[in-house]
Amino acid sequence: MSSAQPYMLGFMFYKFLSDKIYKTCVDLLRERTTYENLVDKKELHEKVKTACIEKIGYFIEYSDSYKSVLEDCSTNNEFLADRLSKAFKNIQDSTIGTDSSKDFKGLFDDVKLNSNNLGENVEKMNETLLYMLKSLDKDELSLNNMDNDALGDAYEYLIGKFASESGQKAGEFYTPAPVSTLLSKIATNNIEQVKYIYDPTCGSASLLVKSIKELKRFGKLLGQEKSTETYNLARMNMFLHGIKYKDFIIENGNTLTDNKFEDYINKMDIVIANPPFSTS
Repeated sequence: MSSAQPYMLGFMFYKFLSDKIYKTCVDLLRERTTYENLVDKKELHEKVKTACIEKIGYFIEYSDSYKSVLEDCSTNNEFLADRLSKAFKNIQDSTIGTDSSKDFKGLFDDVKLNSNNLGENVEKMNETLLYMLKSLDKDELSLNNMDNDALGDAYEYLIGKFASESGQKAGEFYTPAPVSTLLSKIATNNIEQVKYIYDPTCGSASLLVKSIKELKRFGKLLGQEKSTETYNLARMNMFLHGIKYKDFIIENGNTLTDNKFEDYINKMDIVIANPPFSTS
């Protein structure tokens, strides 16, 4: 995939998480204080944090939010890579010991913030990171102006653009939207609700996402992906389409040699897949 791919998709997901936590906190606080000032209200802060983790699976302190990090690093020349690394770690750490911890573990590992790809020195790296963050800091990409489906579709569009630049091996992680839609319609024909939908070679999970759009109700989405990088894309894709952490299980591993869903084999209602024909 393109060298820009992990950064742009990772930052888009980070912005989504920040927008989501802001909206959730506003709903929970009901004007008792602001999200920005929540850290000063110790008892209320803990209650809201617990409620957020239960509701959406994670929590972000305002100081670690996309808006705060971007504003601070735009004005005081703070090394953006260090600030982002800390924010990503804190997001993941907020889920430790909770039901969502597995869904967030290692999600940002592919965003290599100290890579030479970003620039030859600290100044150049900061410049590149700021440019990418600012390019995504637009009202059109805010949850206030875009629903989950639209934002998720924008994310998949970017995956598709990066895939088209990758040439022959793109099929290992991305199924073009028209193909995903057709396969999903065929697989769900005359079916309104199911308990389990499974994709043994899920890639970025586009087939799973498209499938539930054809159903009135579903229980849980199950998917397995061999590539760790693509496994991270799949989990991000779930969240960006508004699929709750309790409603999917995405596993990392080779289905042919280490099937993570043996216990579900006789429970699958729909199995849908675009096998990675381009792999050895």
